[in-house]
Amino acid sequence: LTELTMHFKLFLMLLLCSVGLCQGSSAKQLLNVSNLLTEDIFACSSNNSLPSMSFVTSLSIRGCPVFVHRLGAVKAGRFVLEPTFCITEPAALRSPGAHFDLLTNEFYFSFPVNVTDETLAIEAASMLSHLSPKSVSFLEVTSVRMNSSNSLAFTKASFLWGPMEFIGHLRLVCSGLVCQSLKLYLAKGQTEVFHNIRLVASMRAGEGCAAFERAFPVTVARAPFLPIESLQRPRSSALPACSDLQLFRVVQLDNCTAYVHQRRGKRGHFVIEPLLCPTSSFQLLRDFSLGSHYVRLPALIEDESVIAAVRSRIGSASVESLEFMKLWHASIHVSSRLSQWRFEALRLSVDRRTAELRAYCSTQSSCDALGLVLISEPVNFWKNIQWTAVSLLDDQCYFRTQQRRFALRMRDRPPGGPALKTRRNDGRWNAQDLRDRTVWRDGRTFIIINQRGCRASNFQRTWREYVAGFGDESNFWIGLDILHSLTGRQGTLMRVELLLWNETEWFAEYSGFSVDNASNNYRMRYLQMIPSRSSLVFDALSSVKGSPFSAKDKDNHGYSSRHYCSRSWGGNGGWWYSNCGHANPNGIYQFAQSTSTGYSTWSFKEGYRTLKEFRMMVQI
Repeated sequence: LTELTMHFKLFLMLLLCSVGLCQGSSAKQLLNVSNLLTEDIFACSSNNSLPSMSFVTSLSIRGCPVFVHRLGAVKAGRFVLEPTFCITEPAALRSPGAHFDLLTNEFYFSFPVNVTDETLAIEAASMLSHLSPKSVSFLEVTSVRMNSSNSLAFTKASFLWGPMEFIGHLRLVCSGLVCQSLKLYLAKGQTEVFHNIRLVASMRAGEGCAAFERAFPVTVARAPFLPIESLQRPRSSALPACSDLQLFRVVQLDNCTAYVHQRRGKRGHFVIEPLLCPTSSFQLLRDFSLGSHYVRLPALIEDESVIAAVRSRIGSASVESLEFMKLWHASIHVSSRLSQWRFEALRLSVDRRTAELRAYCSTQSSCDALGLVLISEPVNFWKNIQWTAVSLLDDQCYFRTQQRRFALRMRDRPPGGPALKTRRNDGRWNAQDLRDRTVWRDGRTFIIINQRGCRASNFQRTWREYVAGFGDESNFWIGLDILHSLTGRQGTLMRVELLLWNETEWFAEYSGFSVDNASNNYRMRYLQMIPSRSSLVFDALSSVKGSPFSAKDKDNHGYSSRHYCSRSWGGNGGWWYSNCGHANPNGIYQFAQSTSTGYSTWSFKEGYRTLKEFRMMVQI
């Protein structure tokens, strides 16, 4: 290549002379152009220089992560792959045979490790066809050594490999009972011992290029999870922040929350943030390489069923495309309340669709204690873990979550669960009841003050009942006295969440919400509906701001008894009325869409909509 470069430059100089431009600045400029051209064609502009490489993407080929870089200029169409260092033969893991080294008098297991198998490069070229590659090949590996920082509790490792070989052999040296334990460990599919081994490879992009080093973890084909840092690479140039995204809807799923964004200027195109929602299952395991016990906590990143659910919840919106952003990096923030366990950085599957969080324990009994917490108090556990994430959209821009988010949606107790004592003997709520009605939204703590979800409870109650509070686990009104105590004179943040019968979900937040005392008939005030924290556009409470509370047997909005809003308009429910208004969540529960105000309804720009579910909560 170097000889071709020199010939090409000589041809340019002869061309200069033939037109009389062998001297002066014109010759220098044209010579600079020749240098640029050769840099476009060849990765290294001079001998022993580093290659011009830029990270493109990561692929999953036969269950192994493969990292792709562009070599040289875009128009050159050349792509190179990092060595994989991936164990691709499952039989070697399920039933490894022990060998004896006569030179060192040690027993060891040997595992074949794929380094630069050209058949993987052929598959990669097919997967990169949309980039029109002219060549796809592995970087040239010149040497491999063990990383000196490897820390293995019960064994030591070595790597046997020679230049020009595409397969190397990883040796794990052990003795006696350790060999037996390691064999049983691998037979169960627990391959963490390999993830804690790092190999340092010296590579170059071809003749004339300087060698450079990078540390690689040893991976296992189709291994469930890898450390998140093992699945990403720095980019040669920073991606811009995504500027065409606007939060469209927050969809509450089972134990999970989906944040749906709409792309500005692309009507009908939506994207979903990675979920990072833990599942209900967990496992108590042992990390053989570190000699530690840990609890494995699986989590969901993306799923086709979630796309289907979100599509149905969007409802009337015309959906042309709906897809997940690609999770690039996630940071876990753990409360000091869980300090007795050590939480490791998130691990991802190679396809980035699932993840796991590990909580390492100092002893097995500590892991057992964590297991009991996860069984008996999962909500109290997960409320102490939050996360922030960076996601990629079409590999063209990045999106960063603006605030910490809880990994688990804090749902109310599931139906059919054990009944709790809801009120004292005098009919009022106690402190334990308030804790039972605590939920978390985006790192903030709320107490639900009004909730409806079925016709099981009657909300056509008297003034006295609305003052004291009533209801069961699923449908309740917390009471005007308690509500006054919770909001105080200064007010607090209030949030409403609506689910309509077309399965669309809506929410709105109000600043400075307060409820007066009994002498003022529990008059309700607030400062404003916060547009940036609301998916609702129309403020249905604006017409009743500053109004007193009314019930079917007590009218406080000034009309004659036969024109009580509660009786004639609100289905005998209790609410803040003024010229009746645009919201009536405590009306009669109706099992279908209706525009009648006597039912449990909320007003939109298009008219009244019947509520399938309703929650009203205040921040504490």
